Amino acid sequence: MRIEIERCHFNGQCSQRWEALEPVQGKPRIRYCSHCQAAVHLVEDETELAELARIGKNVAVMRDDAVISPELPGPA
Repeated sequence: MRIEIERCHFNGQCSQRWEALEPVQGKPRIRYCSHCQAAVHLVEDETELAELARIGKNVAVMRDDAVISPELPGPA
């Protein structure tokens, strides 16, 4: 299992690693990226990814080796 930051409204494909982002107390699926100065939301599937990306959230995705479709909508 690996976690990749797939949708970053600041710079697209982010080079930061989920493990290096600052944990947000009481919210295990959200971490703070000091590079982007924004919250990054961890999702487990394409439905969550599409919904959060649609509303402009920075998103990290839990993946095995399956590739998530690059045609998902970006921030509106």
